[in-house]
Amino acid sequence: MGDIMNDFNELILTNNSLALKEILNFNSITIKKNLSLTTKDALQLIQTKNKTLKDLGRIEVGSGTINKLIYEFYDSSYIMDDYVNNLDTLITIFYQYQNEFSNNLTDEQIIKYLRDNYDNYCAGSLELLENDAFENLRQIINNGDYYE
Repeated sequence: MGDIMNDFNELILTNNSLALKEILNFNSITIKKNLSLTTKDALQLIQTKNKTLKDLGRIEVGSGTINKLIYEFYDSSYIMDDYVNNLDTLITIFYQYQNEFSNNLTDEQIIKYLRDNYDNYCAGSLELLENDAFENLRQIINNGDYYE
């Protein structure tokens, strides 16, 4: 059993190292909006992802979701006010949505929904995105409608 746990922990460390490099590579894109992440910032985002997944009883390998969120949101005028903390909260919100709606929507559809609502209905309010927009999507899906 110890070997399995050691292998698992090694996999997590390797995954986090790879994720860190991938996230920091996005600075070459986000710098266009005068946004960048430090190593400490990127590690915070990875830690938030790992904690949220653990709290939800889920596992995910890679940093693909964090990268997709960075790419989708970096040019929003609302995210610039507090880039790192906004990304941090968006990661948690994304996984809450994914946990609830993954049977109905792809990750890309969830991210698109988050961005559309963040910029429009929520006007940059992460609280509205986490609560009201979440309930709106639940209604859409419960009514048999489809979000694209």
